[in-house]
Amino acid sequence: MEATQEFLSTAYTPMRIAKSVEDARARISRRAVGELTVDRLSFGYDLAYNADSLGRVCLISLHAGTLTDRTDATSATLRKAIAFIETNAEREITLADIAAAAFVTPRALQYAFRRHLDTTPLAHLRRVRLDAAHRDLLAADPGATTVTEIAMRWGFAHPGHFAGLYRDAYRRTPSDTLRLRV
Repeated sequence: MEATQEFLSTAYTPMRIAKSVEDARARISRRAVGELTVDRLSFGYDLAYNADSLGRVCLISLHAGTLTDRTDATSATLRKAIAFIETNAEREITLADIAAAAFVTPRALQYAFRRHLDTTPLAHLRRVRLDAAHRDLLAADPGATTVTEIAMRWGFAHPGHFAGLYRDAYRRTPSDTLRLRV
């Protein structure tokens, strides 16, 4: 196990391998064609790494175990992602869009949200949209606007699902809020 960790750390970037030696079965094979080198890793344990220092393309085929990338799960990443979500909440955006805006991988983005907010990026997006729909319901004219129109505006395509999420968050139905008009 230590030899595997040392090989990976020397050949690529500093790595830490988790789990006990008794549980691990590591296999490494290397093929080279010209300047292209392909290392195939097969193992049954967790591997954490910082790929910043690689300075080259790293394509990974993982057959067993868990590969983790936590190096970009910083509060700066989170701030960029939240700013993008808040600016673009009314648009159709995906996890990949949010990650690209924060200049990280989708997985690193998920780690950042889990580490700092104990949620996921898409759950946060849903909450931002729900808050915006709540504000719109409070400001809307009940005679001119429907709950469904507001829900659809904020990306909630299924009115029943929207009503359930809304009720969980605000302890009243969206139609009750619409009738409250501020």
